[in-house]
Amino acid sequence: MAASKDSYTVNLFPYKTNQLTNQRPKSATKSAVSPQGESVAVCFSGGGSRALSAAMGQLRGLRHLGLIDKTAVISGVSGGAWASTVYAYIPEHISDDELLGVTTLAPNELTWNQHRGSDKNTALDYLPANNMGRIPGRLGVAKFTAESLDMLADGVPAHELWVRLIGRHVFKPYGLYAGWNDSKYFTYDEDWFNQHIKTNNPEMIVDEFHTFPSDRYRPDLIILGSMIPHEVQGDFNLLPFMFSPFYSGVMADFKTQDPSSPDIGGGGVDSFALNSTEQQAAGDDLQTVAVPKHHFALHDMAGISSSFYAEVISAQHAELDGLLPVYNYWPVNQPQQNKAKKYAFADGGDLDNSGVASMLRQGTQNIISFLNTEVALGYDKALGLVKVDDQVPPLFGYQPYTEGHGYVPYKNHKSLKPGYEVFRANQVFLEQDFDDYLTQLWQAAQAGGTALCYQPGLKVLANQKYAVEAGAVNMLWVYNNPVKAWCKQLKFTVRLGMKLKFWLFNDFPNYQTIDLGLTPRQVNLLAHLSCWNVASKNTQGNPDGITNRAMFEWMYQKK
Repeated sequence: MAASKDSYTVNLFPYKTNQLTNQRPKSATKSAVSPQGESVAVCFSGGGSRALSAAMGQLRGLRHLGLIDKTAVISGVSGGAWASTVYAYIPEHISDDELLGVTTLAPNELTWNQHRGSDKNTALDYLPANNMGRIPGRLGVAKFTAESLDMLADGVPAHELWVRLIGRHVFKPYGLYAGWNDSKYFTYDEDWFNQHIKTNNPEMIVDEFHTFPSDRYRPDLIILGSMIPHEVQGDFNLLPFMFSPFYSGVMADFKTQDPSSPDIGGGGVDSFALNSTEQQAAGDDLQTVAVPKHHFALHDMAGISSSFYAEVISAQHAELDGLLPVYNYWPVNQPQQNKAKKYAFADGGDLDNSGVASMLRQGTQNIISFLNTEVALGYDKALGLVKVDDQVPPLFGYQPYTEGHGYVPYKNHKSLKPGYEVFRANQVFLEQDFDDYLTQLWQAAQAGGTALCYQPGLKVLANQKYAVEAGAVNMLWVYNNPVKAWCKQLKFTVRLGMKLKFWLFNDFPNYQTIDLGLTPRQVNLLAHLSCWNVASKNTQGNPDGITNRAMFEWMYQKK
């Protein structure tokens, strides 16, 4: 059944019963370079402007080592989603040097100010015109609140405000947002469009879509959000929602409260079909849907993933209640019986800010996890425990650290705090492997090095919520934390500048998530440190005298 001008024919990508393995489609041809390390995935955690700045440096470091072209897939949550999406879809006229910045692995070359005749790329107060690091300077909770009130007064529905702000301030400067009514869809590349979209919809043209740049390689992209269901049994009050250039949706099956009602989830649909309605069968794994009034675009995807800030603004201003994005959704399982309904969507970090649980579903053998957290490593002397970000312990079956209790298993225990309950179903690793994770990070940090943890052959537990199968994975964890080996190499003038502006740098590199409007110096310092953590020849804190860069290169040699 061919699509008419009022409808599209779209592909379904179901997860079959008892088959939760990844069915991520691959384009017939990759962009500029064919990667050699198809089994490596990289996760960029959430954390607003801090996470974006760190991810920019980490992408820079991987590129410097020639590893980004050997990466199969990257994922992003919240600020990591901003960075990953802009990186994936950057227009061809903007170079990666300009977007990510130039690598400087010698901290003593960095200068507090630009100096005539010196390399401006080492000046901490300089950001190139199209540099990703300029995004934080356009952001701010107070600024977004004022703009939201203005748009609300102009009649814009509350649930559209946040994603419009993300389009305006994150994507518009790169030509990736032209306004709410002129939004483009997104896909992988022209080959994928021709083979999988245009085949079913001859009237569609590739210019209706944003695509990856054709002049350079880009890993596949996954952006993570959360969907708030109406009727789901058990503890699943939030469902993991995956977006990609190929397909998007709730991958696992979830039972509804009404036994006569079909399940929620079951796989993905062509991403351009998001927010559609009136689905009708059109063949095997095909549906015809009404063309959505609003084209689901990059700013919608990244806006959902970062909607923590919409929650913050709504909580602070009663007149801005209801800022969470709302879209039509229909499940892949039995789509005719379960018509589209409107659902609110929440930040991907509300479920798993690391992105690791969802990435395990992709079947990659090696995962590098950048946890760009606001929480520096700490130590509870009374309990003899290392304290880490709340998002990590649930991956190993533990509740987040609680003063006086430490880490309490979820199994056979009530949640110590109401907010912990949402992470109860996040376990993907054995409890017994958590201590090794804590020990490695703490020892590396105490020795003055990068907080790195390498866990080869880490056992993976089956997880129904994230549609993960049991198996094993090689994990390299990178934890955002102060690094003495890097800081001590900074020029005296840089260290003095940070000390004099203590209100900006007293928590470096763990800037607070709520602080969106980072200055160029804040952005650059974090990006340079994050790049150094990846690409330097530092051995301080590492086992057996191995360098940082060698640890990353080793991940791409694992089969």
